[in-house]
Amino acid sequence: MPIRLVNRRGKPVINEDGEPIMERVLRPKYGMPSSRHAAASLFIEEGFSPKRVQDLMGHSTIQMTFDTCGHLFPAPADDQVAMPRLQARLIG
Repeated sequence: MPIRLVNRRGKPVINEDGEPIMERVLRPKYGMPSSRHAAASLFIEEGFSPKRVQDLMGHSTIQMTFDTCGHLFPAPADDQVAMPRLQARLIG
């Protein structure tokens, strides 16, 4: 969204046609929501429990945590990979 360019005194800078010069404001590529989601993904990747992620992210309910970050938690397919390893540890 363009904004009006101003000089050091706060007055609009005018072009030769008497119109204010507008300047395009560049927004950051990634905003706060992206940064929060990245943080949540790192917490989950490090093995933090869903309740701990809820607390760190400031979510009011565990449902909110699962609604926004649920896809980041290990999937049932991951259990199929982990189960044989667990079985081997238990049985030998």
